[in-house]
Amino acid sequence: MLSAKTGFFGCRDMEPVLPVARIESTGPRLVCFAAMVPLHWRAEAQVAESGQLIFGGAIMNAMRANAPALAGAAAGGVLGYFAFVWLLSMGLYGLILPGGLLGLAAGTFKNRSIAVAVVCSLAALLLGLFAEWKSFPFKADDSFGYFLSHFYELQPMTLVMIALGAVIGFWVPFRRREPRFGLPRVESLIPPD
Repeated sequence: MLSAKTGFFGCRDMEPVLPVARIESTGPRLVCFAAMVPLHWRAEAQVAESGQLIFGGAIMNAMRANAPALAGAAAGGVLGYFAFVWLLSMGLYGLILPGGLLGLAAGTFKNRSIAVAVVCSLAALLLGLFAEWKSFPFKADDSFGYFLSHFYELQPMTLVMIALGAVIGFWVPFRRREPRFGLPRVESLIPPD
């Protein structure tokens, strides 16, 4: 068992909720997590009779709210990759499809986190690079690591299409996110002309 004084413990965006001496834990990471609660969770945090910190479902609600968007992103990425391969077999080059369909499929579901948009953007970028590598590997070395370390040698239009797929992968889920805790979006705070 470990107990410590209330303090910062290296956690960012955190604020003490209760003295750590009342919380028993098995390690320093748990003490840090249990003693410091993100500011937007503070309203839902409660202390049980045993002194344990209970989050009232804030973590599970966030996972439930974002899971459909991430599942849609995975399905859209698979569909986009196979659509790219199919178009390539027809003699067309649509490298924007893997990342673009990933973002569009993720955007069909509302989410509550900007992290979903960031994850979708990174996944769209990696999926675009993967699709290009599987279709046109470098002649010098056909490994994916070599391809990633020399991606800047690709044609400019190829890089533009991969980047546009990543932008769509970010922008569509970003525009579909819901505000947290009833706070209005920034656009609704701007007075009309």
